[in-house]
Amino acid sequence: SSGINAEYGEICMLQFQCLHENGQLLMDTCDLLDTTWPRSRGVRTRTLVRAPASPSSLPCSVVMLQEGQVIGHYRLSEALECGQWCIVESVIVSPKLRGLGLGRKLMNHCISLAKTLQMTRLYLSTKDKEGFYRKLGFISSKSLNVLSKANALLRGKNIVPMVPDTTPGITWMSLDLV
Repeated sequence: SSGINAEYGEICMLQFQCLHENGQLLMDTCDLLDTTWPRSRGVRTRTLVRAPASPSSLPCSVVMLQEGQVIGHYRLSEALECGQWCIVESVIVSPKLRGLGLGRKLMNHCISLAKTLQMTRLYLSTKDKEGFYRKLGFISSKSLNVLSKANALLRGKNIVPMVPDTTPGITWMSLDLV
């Protein structure tokens, strides 16, 4: 697919790549995420480098590249509530490239990946982007457990109490994929 280069107004090819397949993109991805959600570099890199058990499983951090530069990111994880549901987190487009339709391209890639993995529902939480996600077909939904299955297993917990996320100001949304 193609995107718009903000400086030159040119159409440029976009590429999508799983971060665990190219560790050279890790620091640039951390920098992009830190523009909106600052975090310690150690915690951030540990979260991002967690590779799935196989190339066709979750969790997966996906970067959107334009001319080899990281300009977008999302992380797709399996939801604890149901093995056919997934959660997309850390959706971001470079601040200087927002408003050019790249967020839609990023989310369309995410939706396509979730369908390829035979997921039936995609969840997300947002603080202030409900309108954007509604345009993509998402609707308001119940909140999910804030821990992804991968995080729960990493912490050595096979059974995690189902405590829904009730963070003030957060809206949960979902999209049926079937």
